Amino acid sequence: MKSFEDKINEINELSRSYNLKENQRICNRCKDILTSENNYDLKKCSCGYLSIDGGNESYLRILISE
Repeated sequence: MKSFEDKINEINELSRSYNLKENQRICNRCKDILTSENNYDLKKCSCGYLSIDGGNESYLRILISE
């Protein structure tokens, strides 16, 4: 079983390979590209695995559901 850190690294590496901006991530399951525009702009992918929040104003928070 992968650790939380390994899962985050996998998402970040995939997002870098797509040349996404700092406030964007791609779900490695459904391939939805999420963009959080500001601090209270929570975005969730269609399969429910990945959520991001924070935009460019603060640290991007990444949430993973099993």
